[in-house]
Amino acid sequence: MEAKISSLLQKCRASGIYFIATAQSANRISPTIKVNMSSRILLRVCSELDSLYAIDEKGGETLISRGDMLYKTVSMLASKRAAVPYVSNDEIFNLVEEIANACK
Repeated sequence: MEAKISSLLQKCRASGIYFIATAQSANRISPTIKVNMSSRILLRVCSELDSLYAIDEKGGETLISRGDMLYKTVSMLASKRAAVPYVSNDEIFNLVEEIANACK
């Protein structure tokens, strides 16, 4: 499975297609797959070790939850901190429901 994901990532990167993957635990992503990911986003993690494994540097353990994140691209030497709006599951559900009703 790892070889197939790696191959897919290489093809996506070569053709300019974004590949988005998520994992609940950073140690589930193999080094081979990490090398082929051009950008990484990290939300709050429990320990320095998780942060080191995910983006190769500390800091993920100090993030505030609900939208606070670190991101790192291949061309960056260090990660950057960013804040994104937090959208709850209820808000998403209500928005989808409203759009569905408007399309009827």
